[in-house]
Amino acid sequence: MGMAIRCKRKFAGRNQIGDEGCKALGGLLNSSQELKHIRLSSVRIGDEGSKNLAEGLKSSNSLKSMELSGCAATGVEGWKALAESLAINRVLTSIKVKGCDFGNGGFAAVAASLAANCALTSIDFAGCETAGAEGWKALAESLTINCVLTSIGLSGCDFGIDGFEAVAASLATNCTLTSINFSYCKGTYSTGWRALADSLQVNRVLTSMDLSDCDFNDDMGFAAVAANLATNRCLTSIDFSRCAETGVEGWKALAESLTINCVLTSIDLSGAHLCCYAQD
Repeated sequence: MGMAIRCKRKFAGRNQIGDEGCKALGGLLNSSQELKHIRLSSVRIGDEGSKNLAEGLKSSNSLKSMELSGCAATGVEGWKALAESLAINRVLTSIKVKGCDFGNGGFAAVAASLAANCALTSIDFAGCETAGAEGWKALAESLTINCVLTSIGLSGCDFGIDGFEAVAASLATNCTLTSINFSYCKGTYSTGWRALADSLQVNRVLTSMDLSDCDFNDDMGFAAVAANLATNRCLTSIDFSRCAETGVEGWKALAESLTINCVLTSIDLSGAHLCCYAQD
């Protein structure tokens, strides 16, 4: 009877492991049959180091999860190298790149690679503020094509002018995502909320959505999303906690939807301003 071995290597803390360190780690990714998880959060990797890691990831056939959250000094070329690896790798199922500075073009490259990736089931972009219009457009396009990703974290992201609308609209045709986190998002705008509402009408797979601490810009944004819960047949959990700019019409729309909806089992309204509706 064979022995199962699981290795979890962590390189945490604000350290600069250097190009040689990354080269050695890339070699380990290439050769190890036991390395399943790697965490490089808050580490100074550098452009060349990122390329070395990406090269190892291309041929890795054991790594299941990787965290690069908060990594510093990773340039655009490093992100492009990682994107190329993600388009090829067939075993990595989870990656976290929270709080990373993608520079001009880095996010777009990683996002575009998701169109070809056939293994990742979870990705976390939380805290990303440097995606840019092209980056969000690339992510939206990938979400209409990707058929394996089930969870995406976009908490605290800055969507700019049209980014949120593009991503929200892509949910209309996405057929695999079951969970999405939009909490603390910036740059949502009324058109973005309407796009999300329209997508919720037709989406048949999304079961959990976090909209906590979101600014709905005006009451109509919240009302649009709330009203479409009446016809949605998949969402079982939604988080509206601490939402801003939610007036009487929005709460009325939510109340009416809740009398019709027959699938929602959990809703979080903690910290929401309900008093204006209660006194109406």
